[in-house]
Amino acid sequence: MTPRRTRRSKRTGAREKTVDETIYLSGRRRGAILKQEVWSEAGEVVKYCLAYIDLRLMTADNGLVLGYDSSHGQHHRHFMGRG
Repeated sequence: MTPRRTRRSKRTGAREKTVDETIYLSGRRRGAILKQEVWSEAGEVVKYCLAYIDLRLMTADNGLVLGYDSSHGQHHRHFMGRG
């Protein structure tokens, strides 16, 4: 598997997007995507998003098969359209 990675840092007020990584899978999982985003403030993680996206397995919810995030102020999981 040869993943393609993209990293960049964005500045938004006091929060900084410290990780923005997208990996495009190959082989048996070709077409699937692993995505990771992390925002931090003063060295502490304040928001994150981890996702496994595969439109062949899940057509609803933009292909989100499994995801974890804290974007609504609480930690929660998304699984096959539920979350």
